[in-house]
Amino acid sequence: MMSFLTRSLTQKERFIIEHYYRNGMTMREIGEMLSLTESRVCQIHSNVMARLKSLISPQEAALLV
Repeated sequence: MMSFLTRSLTQKERFIIEHYYRNGMTMREIGEMLSLTESRVCQIHSNVMARLKSLISPQEAALLV
C-alpha cells in the first residue's frame, strides 16, 4: 500500500516519508541528510500528508489523524 500511495510523490517527498515512517528518523535527521532545515522537512511532510489524505476515503483519512 505504501508504494501505491507514494507513487505520485517526488523523490524528495518519498525519501522524507519513507525515512520518517519506515526508519523512524526525526525530521531533523532527515533534514541533515537532505541539507534542509527541520522546519522545511516538516512543511514538506505536512503537504504530502494532506495530498495523500485527499486520495483515500474519508473513513480511512480519519484513522491517520
